Amino acid sequence: MMEVVEYIAAGWWTWMSAVTVQTAVLIAVVYALDRAVGERAGPQFRAAMWWVVMLKLVLPPTLTSPISMAQLMPTDEIAGAGVVAATESASTGGWLLAGFIAWAVGAAGWAATTILRYRRTRARWLTACDESLPGWLDTMAARAARRIGLSNVPRVIISAGGFSPAVVGIVRPAIVMPADAVRSASRVHIRHMLLHEMVHIRRHDPIVNAACLTLQAIYWFHPGVWLARARLSVLCEMTCDQAVSRLLGRSAPRYRQTLLQMARSLLERPAAHGSLAFMRRRSQIVQRLECLRRPRPCRPAWRRAATAATV
Repeated sequence: MMEVVEYIAAGWWTWMSAVTVQTAVLIAVVYALDRAVGERAGPQFRAAMWWVVMLKLVLPPTLTSPISMAQLMPTDEIAGAGVVAATESASTGGWLLAGFIAWAVGAAGWAATTILRYRRTRARWLTACDESLPGWLDTMAARAARRIGLSNVPRVIISAGGFSPAVVGIVRPAIVMPADAVRSASRVHIRHMLLHEMVHIRRHDPIVNAACLTLQAIYWFHPGVWLARARLSVLCEMTCDQAVSRLLGRSAPRYRQTLLQMARSLLERPAAHGSLAFMRRRSQIVQRLECLRRPRPCRPAWRRAATAATV
């Protein structure tokens, strides 16, 4: 039994040592490109670059494209060093097994904490139903779903436990609307909130977010992975903002007013960890408003070429 555990630990080290170093180099390149292109490229292009990082985390360390920048990375040396280190460590026992156990405990602990926090928040939002759904909101949700292109109208819940509109759930996502916003916000602003959350559902962002959290749990020790997920979270919101703006057309400037109005709620408390809230962090507000002020979507050919080169 102990030999099996040591064999698994050796394979874990071979994979993790190579992927960790390669991903660190790739993150540095992608971060520099993200900062360089800035507002000259749309959020979809920048998100595609960061998705290359997430993809790299699940690919074998030796798998690269013939024209990839990853060819500059010392793949053979890193993988070879990992095999040698794993073999030597397995023969002497010691730190390799301890490192594997520490990683497993950290990954399980981080995942358990995240799931527990999410389930508690979800339960509070879904059980603290403040009132039944008014007819006008039900009609507005149906119209928004048709405009977005959803085949089914997502369930809309009015909750006293929420402070920002959010998508809750993965397989059958529902939209939680805070009771205060439904009572005080104008119907124009409420329509904007519904459109934004339904764009998340159309893009299957709840599933994507769960996948990112899974990778973050596996690579909990890698600060670059935390950075990648944080950037993807911001760029995801920007992409949804631009999608809503395109739908609104000439009324798009009023959507910026909706963002400003909902941003005030963040002065009191943050959004739930792991949720797709309309407003998550104060630091995102300026970035999202600036992106809407001067939207510059990149050309699809440029996006595909740059992403292929990065891979």
